[in-house]
Parts: sequence; structure tokens; C-alpha cells
Amino acid sequence: MKKLFGWVIFWSVLHFLRTGEIYDLWGQLTAGIASSGILPVSWFLFTYCLLMFFGYPLWHLKNRYPKFFSIATVIWIVMLAGDVGRELIYAKTQSMWLHLYLGYFAFGMALNDIFAWIQKKLTKQTCLISALGIFIFTAIIYTYEFSNPHFSMAPHEYYGRWFYSLWLIGMFWLCVLVDFKNVIIQKTLHQLAGGTMVVYLGHLPILLYITGLHPLQSTGEAIGCICLLFALLFVCAECMKRLPLLRKMV
Repeated sequence: MKKLFGWVIFWSVLHFLRTGEIYDLWGQLTAGIASSGILPVSWFLFTYCLLMFFGYPLWHLKNRYPKFFSIATVIWIVMLAGDVGRELIYAKTQSMWLHLYLGYFAFGMALNDIFAWIQKKLTKQTCLISALGIFIFTAIIYTYEFSNPHFSMAPHEYYGRWFYSLWLIGMFWLCVLVDFKNVIIQKTLHQLAGGTMVVYLGHLPILLYITGLHPLQSTGEAIGCICLLFALLFVCAECMKRLPLLRKMV
């Protein structure tokens, strides 16, 4: 929680340095809940801070009623995939992230139990083939939908769709199943994982700033920009780990 609030303050300071505008944190939060959403500088950070508040009672509910929690979160994700609440998602940006992210947040808690239950029923090889099949199949559909000129949806409008949710599930399941024995690979993955929070919480405001100056013209240009952002933010994460005031945000 402290990390998230730290990031809100961090981006608010950068916003002031870039524009000279003093960021009204409370005003943005209340405006975001009541109207169209908090400004891009930190609206998704506010969402995560709110999710942390919801996280404690959800975790308590999961521990007390694990089967009910797992079934309820699966129903929630299915409802998202069936466009239930899509009008709310389109109406308010903040509502979109609370509805989607709270659903994914709760479902992520239940996935560990769901994966463990499946792996008791199936062999590891069968689970690997299933997870890989789900991931590849949904990735193909996702790529087709995204690149099809007949569809003009923005990237965030795919969140919650059935193929997007299954794609995430397949990817997470693969990550759980794959076990690397090589020490160098383990250390590399551990190093990369240590910077993921900075990469994720830093990519959107910077990407919005860059595209505001120079709109991306192609998918290849967008992929190149994302890869460059990942590398730069990973370097920033390593630097922040060595700075007394910023290391607690990593």
C-alpha cells in the first residue's frame, strides 16, 4: 500500500514539474468516482490503492469460504466475458478499472486453488499441453481481433473479453507449471521480476506522454516503443533500488 501511495505522489510531483499544475489528489479521486475518471497521470494508481483496501476483506473471505470464493470469482470472470456490466465500463473510466481489476484481482487469488485442484486430477504433462494450447489459441484470436481492420476497438476495450481472460489464464498457468533448473535463468528471472512493479506502474503515463507528442503509426512501432519502455523502466528500477528515498517504491 505504501508503495502505491508513493507512486501517486511521485507522478504528481513529475506532473507539477512538467506542467506547473498542482495536482489535487482528493479532488481527482472524488471526481473520478463521480464522473468520467481520474486523469491519466495517476488514475490507475488510485485504482490500485482502492483495490488494496478491497483486498483485505476479499482475502479474509477466501480463507474462510475457499470453495464459495473460487466459484464466485469464476462466475464473475464469466460475466465479464459475457459483457455483463460493459455499459458501466464504457460510462466511467474509474468504474471500468474497478469492475475489471477487482474481478481479475479476486480471480487471481482463487487461481492458485483452482490450479492446484486441476493438477490433482491431471498429469503435469497434460496440464502443460492444456495451458500451452489455451495460450496459443487465444493469442491467435487476440492478434486477429486486434489487427482486423473491421474492428476499431481501443486496446483497453479488449479487457474482460473471453479470449483475453483465457489468454491471461493460459499464460499464468504456464508460468506456474514451468520450472527452470538452470541457476543463471533463475537469477535472471528473479532480477527481471524485481523490476516489474516499476515497469508496470511507470509505463502508462510515459506512454501517454510520448504518444501525445508523437502518435504511433503502426503495430510494429508500438511494439518497439513498448520494448524500449520496458528496458528503460527496468534500468530505472535498478537505479531506484540504490536510492534511499525511492528504494521503498520498487
